[in-house]
Amino acid sequence: MYAEIKSGVMALKAIALRLRKKAMYWRCKVMKTTTGLYLFFIAIHLVNLANITLFKGEWNGITMWLSTGLFIAGTAYYAFNKSTTQKAE
Repeated sequence: MYAEIKSGVMALKAIALRLRKKAMYWRCKVMKTTTGLYLFFIAIHLVNLANITLFKGEWNGITMWLSTGLFIAGTAYYAFNKSTTQKAE
């Protein structure tokens, strides 16, 4: 059982490393911090717009949950970018 847990942890570490490398590529080559935050901002507003127009306000709880999740993801994105730019300087 310990070996299974250890192999699972190693697999998660490998996935996290690949995601970190991809995130660094996107941050350095394609997207600046403000562009990423603006995309999160647009996504939050699209979720609210879809709730109002398509679902006539019936999914308020799910909409709030998605908006909160996007806000937390945007905050984490900002914090990650801020910490990596401070390390680079």
